[in-house]
Amino acid sequence: MPITRAQSRAIDLYAERELGLPSILLMENAAIGAADICKGMLEARGSQGQPATKVAVVCGGGNNGGDGYALARHLYAAGLSVGVFAAVNPDDLRGDARINAVAASRSGVAVVRCDTPETLAECLPVWSAADLIVDALLGTGFGGDEVRKPIADAIRAIAAAQAGATCLDVPAGGCGKAGGCGCAAPTQTLSPTATRQKPWVLSLDVPSGLDADTGLAAHPTVKADATATFVDVKTGMNEPYAAPYVGRVLVVGIGVPPGVVKRAIR
Repeated sequence: MPITRAQSRAIDLYAERELGLPSILLMENAAIGAADICKGMLEARGSQGQPATKVAVVCGGGNNGGDGYALARHLYAAGLSVGVFAAVNPDDLRGDARINAVAASRSGVAVVRCDTPETLAECLPVWSAADLIVDALLGTGFGGDEVRKPIADAIRAIAAAQAGATCLDVPAGGCGKAGGCGCAAPTQTLSPTATRQKPWVLSLDVPSGLDADTGLAAHPTVKADATATFVDVKTGMNEPYAAPYVGRVLVVGIGVPPGVVKRAIR
């Protein structure tokens, strides 16, 4: 049964208050399930004896970002080549997101800032060379017509990586460097990605920029190949205009039985 933004919050609160399941455990369960989906996508991506192992996890500042940090830790533990790219300074995180960011870093996961045009320009070639990009920027709490910087810039960079670009088209002086952010030709698609498959994108819970209730896409919004949505499909995902953004929708449990879900949202 599709659930709304408010119902998703109610399920989390019910699980914590009535079942005694701490929110950090719910996040961990979600990350484990999403990590399994990542592994399946990588297995499908591999071909002709060339395994797909490179994952770029792009994290925001809320619980969706916390999901991304936890997922990255599980993928790293599974032996995959994974890096976290932080669109929000990890030092500014709070609560469960902060706990998982610290745990990922201490576990050995490389965490790289991508919260400025300069750092995004440096990260883009890595994203373009990845087999899978995980979008963990914005979750069900987002609503509105416009995504603000620096998250909006990260969403645009994901789109550039999907197109195989290795340079960002940054306005002159936009990154504070003469001649741009390190790209001799900002709109040029360079040779390292010209002969390889472009990365797939998996969004966590909802594609960043998509309204979970209405299915309306803000400017900009991630266009995912697949979405690992938690507990159940969100109401907006069933709208026809959401289809180009959500891709294939896969439901991930968080350890809350269906009967409890029904009690939480009735």
